[in-house]
Amino acid sequence: MTAKRVLVTGGAGFVGSHVVDALHARGDEAVVVDDLSTGDRANVRAGVELRVADIADGPALGRPLGGERF
Repeated sequence: MTAKRVLVTGGAGFVGSHVVDALHARGDEAVVVDDLSTGDRANVRAGVELRVADIADGPALGRPLGGERF
């Protein structure tokens, strides 16, 4: 199976961070987008890219993701 690059919204929260851990365990690369309103940077495993943005704000979300493919 080929590793995938996966965008995880809310990945700094409890559930999202466990999703990131599961993706990592199967060999995928996760990129986390979280506004940190309820999540915490400490929940994002070392080596995982965290982009701080609110997914409800389209223009603000577009800046950190700028044309990337997931």
